[in-house]
Amino acid sequence: MPWDAVFAYLHLLAAGVSAALKVAEHWLLARPPDRLQVRLLGQARLGYLLAITTVLATGLVRLQGMGGSPVLASGSSLFAVKIALYVLLLLLAVPTTGTIVRWNREAHSPPAFAPRLRELEALRATVSLEIGLLALVPLPAVMLARGAGF
Repeated sequence: MPWDAVFAYLHLLAAGVSAALKVAEHWLLARPPDRLQVRLLGQARLGYLLAITTVLATGLVRLQGMGGSPVLASGSSLFAVKIALYVLLLLLAVPTTGTIVRWNREAHSPPAFAPRLRELEALRATVSLEIGLLALVPLPAVMLARGAGF
């Protein structure tokens, strides 16, 4: 029982950290980034990817070994919605991470760094969409915890 509480805490903590880092990315993209902001964007993105991986790992541990029933959860439409949201977040993270990595490389090369306005707007829109999707993830989770969707 104590391990279940520890993993539940780690799961929620990682979810909160991932949301905070996503908001930090959004804030860093409020204006065209300079070299320092691009470096911070890369660090925030790495932290976000680590946090979201931790959310998934602790969730799977809780589901498999901490009293959760994988058979019941995997047959639930709410569980499928939650997993679909995470898959969508992962699919959105791939191109945005590529853009941030490329910007980091360009920011280290002389003489001046300036991201293209179209790329910046697309990245802002994607990060905003990711924040919205992250905000939706707790809804099916809470409903599942209350016994709905079986």
